[in-house]
Amino acid sequence: MDSSEGHFDVAETYKGWTVFLAPAQGIAADDAYFRVKIQASGGAPIEIPTDGVYRHTPSQSRTRAIAHARSFIDALGVRGDPSLTINFPMRSRYRHAVGVYFPVVVNGSEFRALITRECLEDHFGVPPDGTWKKLFELHRVQVQLITEQLIRAGQLSNLLIDRSAWPS
Repeated sequence: MDSSEGHFDVAETYKGWTVFLAPAQGIAADDAYFRVKIQASGGAPIEIPTDGVYRHTPSQSRTRAIAHARSFIDALGVRGDPSLTINFPMRSRYRHAVGVYFPVVVNGSEFRALITRECLEDHFGVPPDGTWKKLFELHRVQVQLITEQLIRAGQLSNLLIDRSAWPS
């Protein structure tokens, strides 16, 4: 993304989540496009993929970006304790024979979560270079959203993201 893109502004609050939008450069000069972030109360903002699908007039693009954020929030189905503060440090240097460990900070205490290789493969395919950590990094946002859903639903110890934890 180039430096001509705008900063994120609050677009709305939906089901306890704040939706942020930032204008971005589209492929063609006349494309209207928005980057989207969502943030749960007390959580860190998470950018959600839009894949540049909002190439319409600026008002249509804004409306579609907000609708996309709402459908993403609805798909999460997050219930449980909204007062938790959940953050995801960017490091994920932990490797394990069965998957990738990554840190999660809940109300100031750090925990480790593990997503299994089978779960990564089921949802994102086999990494072309055989590096599961790189595959995790490519899909970090989706994994973090599922992890946050599990934590808000009450699961904190033995934070394992496997096939059964991933919503269908």
